[in-house]
Amino acid sequence: MLPDRFWCWGDSEREAIADWSADTRHASIVAGNAWQSIWKNGSEPFVGPLLAKARARRRECNAKHHVAITLSWGYADEELSKIFRAAGRLSRRDHFWWIRLHPAQIGQEVHYAALARAAGLENFEIEDATMLPLYAVLSVVDLVVAPGSTTVMEAEEWGLRSVVTSEYGVDLCKAAITSGAAVAATEEVEIEAAIVSGLTSAPLQALARVSGASGLDFALENLLALRSPGIGASSASR
Repeated sequence: MLPDRFWCWGDSEREAIADWSADTRHASIVAGNAWQSIWKNGSEPFVGPLLAKARARRRECNAKHHVAITLSWGYADEELSKIFRAAGRLSRRDHFWWIRLHPAQIGQEVHYAALARAAGLENFEIEDATMLPLYAVLSVVDLVVAPGSTTVMEAEEWGLRSVVTSEYGVDLCKAAITSGAAVAATEEVEIEAAIVSGLTSAPLQALARVSGASGLDFALENLLALRSPGIGASSASR
């Protein structure tokens, strides 16, 4: 049931597939992140209004620092509360928190808002942070905090630093931590210090994994050239 070809964003994904696919029909094509390209280039008409909405929300908040807290499904409330407590000790005037729920948590906004307030966090947003596309949110925040999420990998491609706050997340985001794009901070005092450090550090150089036309053309030519055994041209064209 696995595909013959895997469209990969970069070399790390290609290498992961190569580890298990040697001497099989499976192979990968590095063609970049086409979805990210659309957002960075503004090449589709829907991008502009969504980016404008995110930017307007940032301006309304009138805070110096904007931080995305991207939650993940399956963590105990205490694992999330320690993030909220660490964030709550920072200046309410200077910091605004974009709390983004995992898709499995949608519908539980009231619960997570109560959890944040009980931990002393104020000046936060959940609805827009969750319902706006991830790339719209990443375009207006200055740092990402997550117990463990692929958002950390996405953030690096937008030139954003991250703080990873759980042991599981440290393992999941090992590559970003090794590269220096993310730091591990699993205790409250460490999380608070890492947020401050991340916001005052020099911006990252965004990873150059945006798909150019040549990369897309190369990938499509290879993908469309595939034909499964026994399928004729007339079948493939339907």
